[in-house]
Amino acid sequence: MRRHKRYWAGLLVSAIGLPLAGGLLLTGSAAAQERVVLSEGHVDAFEVQYVDDALRLLVHDGTNAGSPAVDREPADVLFAVTDASAATAPANLAVELPGFAEAGQDVWVLPQNPVAGQLYQGWATERLPAGLLAEGSRVSFEIRSVEGPGEFALWQSGFGGLVVKANSGDGLPDTFQAAAAYTHEHANWGFSEPGDYTIEVNAHAVLADGTEVESGIEAYGFSVGGEAPETPEDPDVPGPALVIDGMAHHYHTGDVATLTATYSQETDLTDYRWFTRAAPDQEWSLIPGATGPVYSFTAGPDVHGDDIIVRLYDGDAIVAESAPATVVVDDH
Repeated sequence: MRRHKRYWAGLLVSAIGLPLAGGLLLTGSAAAQERVVLSEGHVDAFEVQYVDDALRLLVHDGTNAGSPAVDREPADVLFAVTDASAATAPANLAVELPGFAEAGQDVWVLPQNPVAGQLYQGWATERLPAGLLAEGSRVSFEIRSVEGPGEFALWQSGFGGLVVKANSGDGLPDTFQAAAAYTHEHANWGFSEPGDYTIEVNAHAVLADGTEVESGIEAYGFSVGGEAPETPEDPDVPGPALVIDGMAHHYHTGDVATLTATYSQETDLTDYRWFTRAAPDQEWSLIPGATGPVYSFTAGPDVHGDDIIVRLYDGDAIVAESAPATVVVDDH
C-alpha cells in the first residue's frame, strides 16, 4: 500500500505540481439532484458551438471511453472533484494565486494532464465552422462569479510558472482567451475548500464580418471533496440502445476511420443508415452508400467538426438512433 500511495503522489506532482494532502475532510453533496455526475475521464466543460447566429456553451462529455462523446447542457451536469484530486498547496501557489490558498493548505485540483480516476477537463473551440471568426480573433471566456465555501482558480502549468486564467481569490470577473481560433486545451481547476460550488461563465467572439457575438451565461456545478455523488436513476429515461463504436478522440489527415453500429437488443433488422451534418443547426443528410453496420471514411479538413449518427430502420420507421459522434481532425 505504501508503494501505491507514492505512485499516485508522483502522478499528482507531475500533473499539477502539488503533493498529496493528508487528513482529508470527507463531504457529502446534495447537489446531484437530477444531474448527470461526471467524476473521471475526458470532458470539455466549455465546449463552444455556433448555433442560431450566437455562441453556445455546452459540455462535451467524453468520459465514457467505450461510447461516442455526448453534448450536454451545463445545467444538466455536476462535476465531481473527489478526494482523489486532493493535494497540499505549495508556497509558489500562494504567491502566484493570491487569495486562493495558503501554503500548506489542503486544496482540490483537477489536473491539467490525464490522471486515472480524475476528471481531465478543459475547453474547446475546434467544432466552430472554419472561417467563422475574424482573422486573428479568438474566443474569450469570462468567469463571471463563483459561489461556494472557498475560492476557485483556473491555471495552466509550464516551465515558466503558472499561466493564470481565473482566480476568485483576487476578485472577479476574469477573462481569458483560447490559445488559438480553433483549439482544444486543458488546465488545472482548483478549489480551496470542500463543498458545492456554482461558477457562472459565458463566451465572446468576433465573427469574420466584424459582428460581436456571445453565449448566454451558463452555471456550472461542482461537488468538491469526498466521493462522487451518484447520478440519480430515472427509470423513464432508458439508455441508448444504438451506439457508434470506433470514433477516435482525433484523427490526422489521411487516416481511415471505421465506425461500427452496435445495437444492444437482439434483432433481425439490418437496415442501418448513416447520416452527417456540418454544424448542430443543420439538418441530417444521408451519406450516399453508407448502409450497413459499418461505415468507413478518410479523415481530412473537409470532415473536421462533422457530426455523424446512425439509425436503424424497419421499413420507413426509425427503430433506434445513436447519439452524435463528432469527427476531430488535428494535424498538430
